[in-house]
Amino acid sequence: MKSPNFVANFVSGLFASALAIGMVASTPALAQDEIPVAKAKIPFAFQAGSQVMPAGTYTISNQSGHVLVLRDTTQKASEFVMVHSAYTMHTPKQSVIVFDRRGDKYFLRNIWTANDNAGLECPKSHAEKQLELARANVPTDTVTLALNTPQR
Repeated sequence: MKSPNFVANFVSGLFASALAIGMVASTPALAQDEIPVAKAKIPFAFQAGSQVMPAGTYTISNQSGHVLVLRDTTQKASEFVMVHSAYTMHTPKQSVIVFDRRGDKYFLRNIWTANDNAGLECPKSHAEKQLELARANVPTDTVTLALNTPQR
């Protein structure tokens, strides 16, 4: 008789495989539904989601309400990034992309659109949480860069 642990792992593996196949099969169709949000020139490497992205010019598209796609305009790097809604009391006058800087590492945090107090926020990545735990005394600050957004 197979152990319950084996059966649970087997079922989990099948589910993960089916999910991965579904995502890969639907990627071309989803790419057509992307809504361009902005373009940004980022002069440093940064963590977005689970990937470190190189410095460069990026297009930012909205894949769905909670998923952004960051693409280097040279097509050498891209990443899907989970986001959630964020709100500010101080409505920004220009569109910006915000990074948390911890030592010499940068982590994508927010995207704010001009004249809108609703924005997008990236949850802290595993790498950022690990860095916080390992180096509690590392100076942190915020870096804000301008975004080019389409006219509405």
